[in-house]
Amino acid sequence: MNYEQFALNFNRTIVDAVSPLEIVEAVAASLGEAFTVGRDEVAIFSFDKVREVLVFIWPHSLKSIGSIPLNAHRCLVSKTAMEKSGSLDNSFASTPHLYMFEHFLTDKEKRVPIQKIMSVPIMGGSNLKGVVQVARKGLDRDSSGADFSAADLELLTYAAMTVADYL
Repeated sequence: MNYEQFALNFNRTIVDAVSPLEIVEAVAASLGEAFTVGRDEVAIFSFDKVREVLVFIWPHSLKSIGSIPLNAHRCLVSKTAMEKSGSLDNSFASTPHLYMFEHFLTDKEKRVPIQKIMSVPIMGGSNLKGVVQVARKGLDRDSSGADFSAADLELLTYAAMTVADYL
């Protein structure tokens, strides 16, 4: 998918969204379609600048689970927020990271590890609004699908700019 296709798809998806939950669902659906991933492979975090934490807004089921401090050690979402730059990791399962929230993303019997991930900040001008992550899960690296590319990371960065006003 290219930038124009993402924008068209997103605009078509967001048009009927009125509540905050519908808007977040539309954003997640657009990202899932753009990168051919499932609903449980998209994560969206908002930045609470008063508490200096990141809070899940998608998947909605994780909204009440807790928050992630900006200074969390070995946490990709915190690193993305602090550095305000995107990254991709096609060997994420073997990269030291926090596993805590990964276990809440699906039912236990359906749980598979994140193998590959992209993470980009959501910016409102020069201010951090949140972080969006797109992952590929699988029992191993080969079963999780294609590697993410630099072009995919560019598209996710564009997508984060496109949806920033809605989050």
